[in-house]
Amino acid sequence: MRGVLLVQLILIGFALGVQQYTQRYPHATVQTFNRFIQEHGKSYTPEEYLIRLGHFHESLKRSEQRNKKSSGRTQFGVTKFSDLSSEEFRQQYLTAKVPAYERKEGVPTLTPKITTEEAPKELDYRKQGFVTKVKDQGQCGSCWAVSVTESIESQWIMAGKAKADDLALSMQQIVDCDDSDGGCNGGEPGSAYDYVIAAGGIESNASYPYAAVDQTCSFQQNETVAKISTWQYATSWYSETELKENLVSWGPLSVCVDAGEIIQCKCNALTSQSFVAGLCLWSDDLGELRVQLVGYGTDAQAGDYWIVRNSWGTSWGIDGYIHLEIGYDTCGIAHQATSPIV
Repeated sequence: MRGVLLVQLILIGFALGVQQYTQRYPHATVQTFNRFIQEHGKSYTPEEYLIRLGHFHESLKRSEQRNKKSSGRTQFGVTKFSDLSSEEFRQQYLTAKVPAYERKEGVPTLTPKITTEEAPKELDYRKQGFVTKVKDQGQCGSCWAVSVTESIESQWIMAGKAKADDLALSMQQIVDCDDSDGGCNGGEPGSAYDYVIAAGGIESNASYPYAAVDQTCSFQQNETVAKISTWQYATSWYSETELKENLVSWGPLSVCVDAGEIIQCKCNALTSQSFVAGLCLWSDDLGELRVQLVGYGTDAQAGDYWIVRNSWGTSWGIDGYIHLEIGYDTCGIAHQATSPIV
């Protein structure tokens, strides 16, 4: 009986402690956090609830600051990552930051086949059937492997060797078997391309499925369904003009962006608020996100934008995509663009 009473007293004491702790935050913040828990199917222990509430509160403050800075051009707010600390997000979803000026020696830059003046006003490779389905990397810092896989898929399709609806290559093979990179701890597209070339190709996701964790390499060369011969950079020095020309000339590109602004961008409607304006600085606060550039367009209010495919699932952004403003090297999009060549 005493034991039961002691447990009850402990629970009551903890509940009072939680109540006192949550009173540190505005009531609206606690309500918003509780809705966030329901909407995203989160489940916490009582101790973790307090920790996540603290991260959520800090996330809201950062969003408020960014909304003031963007002056309505971009809408920042609650996303499915709002209960993570910056360090947790970096470890789970991003790749290690590689200085923008670092380039592999001996790797050439693509030569555009057209000039900017000859480029179409708008371009969307999704409409041409050259882009596969949006992927979800899960809690694994494999965006680099996803972006490389997606770019190989697009080039394989453009070469007439497959159709987008039928093609899904193995991201997990690159995560597990590319010894030059760090699997779920991050990597770099150039060395990933080099691995695929040396391995003689890449398997399908069906034969080597994605697991979102580091595993022992189990690559089988006789299961390869696609291969590349080489790869090149798509920009020589932060040039959006060159980026556009090579995007039109060669197809979807693997690009690198600073994740600092994107993590909290709601970017969930086809309006001017779908854009991340030219606010992202090439900062060290989080890390890099490797994504795929699949086109560009224009908006009557917001102007010209890049169409970028992320790897956080279709529930994020505009069905998994985001628009980045053209003309300001937004989020460093023109820093490290690459393309595999079949």
